[in-house]
Amino acid sequence: MAKKKTGKHQRKTNELSIGMYDPLKLKVRRAGAVIIDWYVASVLAAIPVTFWLRGGESIHTGSFDLNTYGMEKGLIFACIVFILSFLYYVAVPVFVWHGQTLGKRICGIRVIRMDGYEVSLWDMVKREVIGAGIVEGGFSVIGTYLRQLLLLFGLVSLFTPAKYLSYIVTVSSIIVTLFDKKNRAIHDRIGNTVVIRAL
Repeated sequence: MAKKKTGKHQRKTNELSIGMYDPLKLKVRRAGAVIIDWYVASVLAAIPVTFWLRGGESIHTGSFDLNTYGMEKGLIFACIVFILSFLYYVAVPVFVWHGQTLGKRICGIRVIRMDGYEVSLWDMVKREVIGAGIVEGGFSVIGTYLRQLLLLFGLVSLFTPAKYLSYIVTVSSIIVTLFDKKNRAIHDRIGNTVVIRAL
């Protein structure tokens, strides 16, 4: 006899809801959510520069380059960005909005586990930090600043290959999503998650 899930994972989504929505509409909503979330995460990443690191000077493109601030401030900047990104992409969907970031909430979609249960903290760490941030990383704030750490630590020769590799993997993930019946990207496969309509 299977153990009954308890706590947050007791809420199970009707498994039919994964396939009960027009896949094309889901893809369009998911693309909209990505754009909104990318914008919100970029604004969050700008907070340390806007309110502290720039030292009263005007903000310019170089203001968001970790090398601009040297090792100590650059690492602090990166840590703040990683914490804010973690809160937005991982903590909010797990503890506040049941599988939704602001973008997903606006677009009427959410993330669940493949078994139909709500996502856990570890599910979202695998999906967002490991999958979207490290493995893909092309359009991720986490990925962007992980690559900038290479420059900060003097690993200049690795920066350009890492950047292009992340773009290749991200584009591959988009292609996989377009042709997958359940609309699953590479980071969904890593997190064992699926995006569905929020009912």
